[in-house]
Amino acid sequence: MFDTRLVAVLSVLIATCLGGPVCADEEGFLVFSVAGDATIDDLAMAAGEHVGQNARISVPAGGEVTLFGPSGKVVVKAGYSGLLTASKAPAAPPANPAVTPSLWRFVLSTIAFAGNRGTEADDVVSGWAFRIDTPGKKCRVAERPASIGVPTILVGRLAFVREVASGRQAMVALRAPEADWPASLPLGRSSTYESVISGLGKRVRFQLVEIAGAPTLSDQLLRRLAETGCNEQLLQFGAAAPADVVLGDGR
Repeated sequence: MFDTRLVAVLSVLIATCLGGPVCADEEGFLVFSVAGDATIDDLAMAAGEHVGQNARISVPAGGEVTLFGPSGKVVVKAGYSGLLTASKAPAAPPANPAVTPSLWRFVLSTIAFAGNRGTEADDVVSGWAFRIDTPGKKCRVAERPASIGVPTILVGRLAFVREVASGRQAMVALRAPEADWPASLPLGRSSTYESVISGLGKRVRFQLVEIAGAPTLSDQLLRRLAETGCNEQLLQFGAAAPADVVLGDGR
């Protein structure tokens, strides 16, 4: 699971990134997701890869690439072939100025792509809707209702969730992309649960952790998620964040 030594190192590095004028790889891009046979400088691209500002990207028909760079979140549409430096001229004003682009790139690179990228993020309705079919830490904001994220493949199934400490359990019908946490199960500041979902034939243990602060996306929130080790939610927020720059598709 998440190494506490890595948390300590990460905390120092993030603090340096927030406090200094330049972060590591300030002028580079992090490849967040790749659909199709996209290439960078004629080589196949992969999620988690770092590429330079002067790289040439090519996205064929049916593909799409998402990166995080100095201009924020960059989406490259099918049919685009050219330099990533074009992203220095945003197609629209930044839609989410509360998040520093360099921190997005740094946190996703250090946590979400460091050994355990986790499951795909774009099949869950929101960053706060945590999955119960995968192990690990899930975060929820204090005094905010807990919500279960249901990927498409699990819609229509039943989930049986048990709090390990008390032994209390409840059944949840996974009828939609998001389901309410069962009211009969207690929500502490940090509790461990086990889930069994019909048709999967496996038992999954996860930890639900309460974090303080506003639920709106910000540098501060990303830092809390990273320090807590809620990797899947970092990916979900990254996937859901609005694009600051769009390349291709007539632009």
